[in-house]
Amino acid sequence: MAERKNRTPLDASRSMLQVVGLEHRFWQEAVATSCYLQNRSPHKVLGLNTPYMVWFGHTPKFTNLRVFGSIAYSHIPQEKRKKLDPHAKKCIMVGYGESSGVKGYKLFDPSNQKFIFSRSVTFDEDALFYDTELSHRKMKLQEIPNRLHLNNENG
Repeated sequence: MAERKNRTPLDASRSMLQVVGLEHRFWQEAVATSCYLQNRSPHKVLGLNTPYMVWFGHTPKFTNLRVFGSIAYSHIPQEKRKKLDPHAKKCIMVGYGESSGVKGYKLFDPSNQKFIFSRSVTFDEDALFYDTELSHRKMKLQEIPNRLHLNNENG
């Protein structure tokens, strides 16, 4: 049972990294995000309660959940920018600050290769930061059965 509990976040993180096209060096953030989400998901063993609810005694917020690997624009405070500078910095959403003891989102800034935490973030969840073949081919639901049928005929 313990091996299964360890394998679940690793499987989820592997999938998350592949779908969004992030490098393996983001494995720690993907595992932490997977655990964060798993702790907010109902479990049959807990009577369909979430581990978060059992531990803290109240229902977690779900309004802060965002797509892993999506584009996030972190607000730059007025005192850190000049008049014509941009008001936001384009980053990648790689996690939640709560797992690090900080409120807000964990973002990766590719321009300086550093992680930042920010609460003032605007997300573009329809776009992934690194477009891969998987994100280019957004299949419509009606296309899926046709592709499955063609794959079965070929072999």
